[in-house]
Amino acid sequence: MQLKPEIQKIEPTFKQVALIQARFRGIITRKRVQILKQKENINQQQQNSLNEDLICYEQAQQIITERSTVAQYQDDHGAILMSPKIKNSKFQFGSMTGFGRMVMEDGCYLEGMWLDGFLNGEGLYSVPDGTYYRGQWKNSYMNGQGIYFNSTQNIRYEGEWENNLQHGQGVETYADKSVYKGIFKNGLKDGQGQFIFNDGSYYEGQFQQDKFQGLGKFVWDSGKKIYYGEWFNGKKHGFGQLQVKGKYSYEGQFKNGLKNGIGKIIWSDGRKYDGQWKEGKQHGIGTFQNKNGEILNDVWKFGLIQHH
Repeated sequence: MQLKPEIQKIEPTFKQVALIQARFRGIITRKRVQILKQKENINQQQQNSLNEDLICYEQAQQIITERSTVAQYQDDHGAILMSPKIKNSKFQFGSMTGFGRMVMEDGCYLEGMWLDGFLNGEGLYSVPDGTYYRGQWKNSYMNGQGIYFNSTQNIRYEGEWENNLQHGQGVETYADKSVYKGIFKNGLKDGQGQFIFNDGSYYEGQFQQDKFQGLGKFVWDSGKKIYYGEWFNGKKHGFGQLQVKGKYSYEGQFKNGLKNGIGKIIWSDGRKYDGQWKEGKQHGIGTFQNKNGEILNDVWKFGLIQHH
């Protein structure tokens, strides 16, 4: 005869189940809000961008940023205190310890190894719309290796977790077939990683809080454009090399995604400029050499020579 768990033993589990459900609702809701905000940001950035390179990098960075499945969770006060309506529960023993399945009236269910009302070890949380987490748990938190799939946004993550957040090595695949492979920290891309866009463009290098930051390489436009160098807050910033095949190569300083500071550019027809830059244009003292080898030392102002 199957024993029914006593009320005082079930009550703590009610709260744990409700907490797990609230966490998943929080993940899905935050993701939806993040995408809406990022679309607004992309539109605004497109209007304010100063050149096509800046637009390209900022759009790419926004795609990276919006691809964030899990972020810091803030408890929905009240939601975690509401006991879910249990439709059916079945355990190996007459207590919330051992392998068991708990089915809620809304169709969600928890299945796995339980210990005193907490999921511990291998377990599955499944939502009727197809969203699920399958993997390791510790005290009803996602901890260890696991797979998370969001059916509404068609996002899949497989990798390491810590306290319900992506943390460690992982692979995240998105609806548009873009993929991130690398390190996560507290739910964000942070560390060494590679993001491959659905058009074949890719960034490989360091990330910090979902943004390109540190040393990295970005290849786009079917490999015709390559930047390798320093990044900050999702933009080229610091020293770097930019090559646009068939047009020019630039080596020097960048600021907020634009050539800024000291840099040298060589065009494909042989022209050269070595000197100061500001906001993507020659600005200040510089040396220009035309394709015939003639050299001109002069002062420039936003791309134009200032004759004296």
